[in-house]
Amino acid sequence: MSIPATPQDAVRELARLREEIEQLDRQIIDLVVHRARLAEEAGDAKRVAGLPLLDPVREARVMETAAEAARQAGIPDVEVRQIFRLLITIARKSQEAVP
Repeated sequence: MSIPATPQDAVRELARLREEIEQLDRQIIDLVVHRARLAEEAGDAKRVAGLPLLDPVREARVMETAAEAARQAGIPDVEVRQIFRLLITIARKSQEAVP
């Protein structure tokens, strides 16, 4: 990535970057929806198998895996843990919403 040469170039580059971020935001939402649907299906499978919906050991493993991936990518693992805590909350609600 190069630094824009002029203020006009900088404005154009900013617009391009914002558009790309917006596209990523839409993709993230699509992925969250897909994850929630998979969690709902997992909840169905748990019910049929007679397993509890909550699995704290699995949740801890998911959190640690995400934190490790964040560290390896050079981004703050604390914030990634927060994101995954929210994803797990969405998953729980998806599983609980099904009778």
